[in-house]
Amino acid sequence: MKLRRTYGLVLFAVVFMIHTLAFLPGCSRSRERIPSTSIRLGIQSSTICALPLIAAEKDFFRKQGVNVDIKHYPSGKLALMGMFDGEVDMAAVADMPIMSNSFKRNDFAVFGQIAWTGQGAWIIARKDAGIQEPQDLKGKRVATQRNSAVHFFLSMFLLKHGIAEDEVDLVFMKAIELPTALSGGRIDAFSMRNPFIDDAKKMIGDQALEMIDSKVYRQTFNLVAWKEYLKTNSPATERFLKALAEAEQLAIANEAEAVDAAVVQFGAGREKEVRAGWDNFRFSLTLGQELIVTLEDQARWAIAQKPELGPGIPNYFRLVDTGPMVAVKPEAVSVIR
Repeated sequence: MKLRRTYGLVLFAVVFMIHTLAFLPGCSRSRERIPSTSIRLGIQSSTICALPLIAAEKDFFRKQGVNVDIKHYPSGKLALMGMFDGEVDMAAVADMPIMSNSFKRNDFAVFGQIAWTGQGAWIIARKDAGIQEPQDLKGKRVATQRNSAVHFFLSMFLLKHGIAEDEVDLVFMKAIELPTALSGGRIDAFSMRNPFIDDAKKMIGDQALEMIDSKVYRQTFNLVAWKEYLKTNSPATERFLKALAEAEQLAIANEAEAVDAAVVQFGAGREKEVRAGWDNFRFSLTLGQELIVTLEDQARWAIAQKPELGPGIPNYFRLVDTGPMVAVKPEAVSVIR
């Protein structure tokens, strides 16, 4: 009995010591380790979405204790649709699809921005169709993707050059169809982005004429998630943003290393496109007031295109959640409510 009692006391002492040490600083491995959380991210498969790819390649997400599964889509619009359909938890998307969906729903929110560009869209035309300058687009068959950022750019480009939309033969097509349509002569020009414009250039060679105007439309790429998701997953969202902030710093401090990381993620077949277009984008983790202004301008344009959407425009402040960015990088938040 005495031996059993002694054993019991020793066992109790050992358990007590382990339990006590577990709550002392530096003594618990489980307390030091950040719980791993999985996030499914949908992105447009283009260079403007480089920051999350850099973070993935350089293990910045893993270091923050979050597992990010990146799914590539042909466009940000489709990435957002993927989120709405439950394929991903978050999406990186241009401002235009946000505006388009704002007339139908308000259960999602922008919680950050990863890049912006003045060259997110431009026009490629055929010289042999008699096009040498913007005015030559009059009477020509010009295609784009309906109600998209490239459609908005085309409208603003025509407006700047004093061309009414009814002065061109406007055709709406899927992005993937445009290069072949131009090559086959079914259209004379189209408004789009890469890789589709590069594909068209390869097809028509020296007959290609590009019309680029970086002042027509400043496009931002934005991080979007369900409002409920942001509410219930704030720790994971903040760790996700911290990894992107680290990717941003790498892009600033060592551009060559950042480009190499993005190229690996895109694959060797996209290397030329990524390297050639890198300087067209500004990679910056922010959440700016200019997004509100852009969305309002686009909403007015959309109502002009489709009056039944109006007369009023949505309140875009209700579609922005500043909380995650304020927690991670408050100096980069300029949204004024």
